[in-house]
Amino acid sequence: CRNFSLDMNLTKLHTVRLVEPQIKDGTWNMALPSLKDFNMQNHSPPIGNFAQSLVQCPNVETFFAHKYWHSRQLPELYLPSCREFTFRRGDCTSQLSLYVPRVRSLNLDACYTLKRLDLLTEGHTCHGSLNLVDKGSLSKFSVSIENANIGPNVVRTLERSGRLLNPDDLLGDKHGDIGFGGGFAGMDGVFRHLHAGRGFGGVGEDSESDAEEDMEESEEEEEMEDSEEELEVSSFCEGERVRVLHLNSRPDLIGRTGVIIKADLQKTERVRVRFDHDL
Repeated sequence: CRNFSLDMNLTKLHTVRLVEPQIKDGTWNMALPSLKDFNMQNHSPPIGNFAQSLVQCPNVETFFAHKYWHSRQLPELYLPSCREFTFRRGDCTSQLSLYVPRVRSLNLDACYTLKRLDLLTEGHTCHGSLNLVDKGSLSKFSVSIENANIGPNVVRTLERSGRLLNPDDLLGDKHGDIGFGGGFAGMDGVFRHLHAGRGFGGVGEDSESDAEEDMEESEEEEEMEDSEEELEVSSFCEGERVRVLHLNSRPDLIGRTGVIIKADLQKTERVRVRFDHDL
């Protein structure tokens, strides 16, 4: 999409749903005082425009973001009217700062890299009376972290907020990351090492059936060659699944998942990856 802009002239627009539009320029703006329901999937607006647009849509009650992949840290997000907040598959999101004083449901499912969560107690100056003056009146909420990998800081923030309705769902090893179940747990050490390196990071949520999709041989070989990037790591194994989080030389590969087909760690400290098709 180009020149994306929804402004206050659309006085009766209550719902916006954006599913997979690819941005072709840096223009992205919403200023919709009547907006109640915001939903975006597989869509990555510029982070500054996105945060400012939320300020300009102060009455959003339901927020849903799926696979919002960004290369820089998100600014603070102000949603003074939000009751249901979902931010899932935030594969590139290591930190979230939220002002959600009325939220009842906080969903962080399948956030693989979330290490810090800030629940702000001061609202945006533009929102005036929508901000809660009495911090004691902040809402209680339930949190969902299914198939997520959250850090101990996130756990502490949730526990110390005094707002959590389901604290038992945070039980686990509070000195390490929690949230993964089953076969994901064994990948956690590898995942943290990958994320700290220069290129790849993370096991994907998508099932192994993704790798079974047919891919043209020429395209596959080209992408395999292109994936030989600067990965300074020491714990890769062939056959393991990874996700690209940061790759300066190939930003088009950010967010892609694949399987390691060659790990030459002793000589070059690089790996070769066969990528899945995008979902």
